[in-house]
Amino acid sequence: MANKPRFGDVLNEYGFAQLRSFMAAETVETLKAVLKPIIYEELEAPFAEYAVLKELILTPKFNDFISRHFDDFEVVRTAYSNHAFAQEASKFNQQTNWQLANQNLNAEWLNHSLVMQLHLDDVMIGNGPFKMLNKSHKAGFLPLSNFDIEPSGTETICQMKSGDVLVYHPLVLKKKLAINGQNDRRIIELWFCQNSYAKNLNSAEHYQLS
Repeated sequence: MANKPRFGDVLNEYGFAQLRSFMAAETVETLKAVLKPIIYEELEAPFAEYAVLKELILTPKFNDFISRHFDDFEVVRTAYSNHAFAQEASKFNQQTNWQLANQNLNAEWLNHSLVMQLHLDDVMIGNGPFKMLNKSHKAGFLPLSNFDIEPSGTETICQMKSGDVLVYHPLVLKKKLAINGQNDRRIIELWFCQNSYAKNLNSAEHYQLS
């Protein structure tokens, strides 16, 4: 994609990009209030259960940003998580191994997708920030057997503040660092896919951006 602004260049080169203060503080607080009743750690398809989330997030300003940076993409999946409420604390609080966003999806579909995480809380060291392996998405789809060894390359710890957004390519290798304590770690995740691939995806969620 030629003539991309710096955000697009960073995303294409490194496989991820951080957007600072992307969401206004008032929007973040409203989202927290809407999601407050959720007392378990993960929720699939929160847009379906809480329709107001779509109105709060998929605003004209948001859609304009997406249309300027991602050609012909639409939202095909949403998720919400707060690992502070994880019932199996040891499962969620420990550092993970290197992994892809979703190992079970078709490799070609993953290659035409992007993941956007909207952070409602600070995610700093001690609260499970992601460590990304820079440029690892350029290696393409890697089977799980390739994750047994520690890969070489430059790594970036993506520490996020409330209102920040992390955008990454599903094929970039990442790991979640350890969580110490019970601080909230509320994240809304949006999966984007190019329209030509999204129409063949077996998903109950399709939110066309306009």
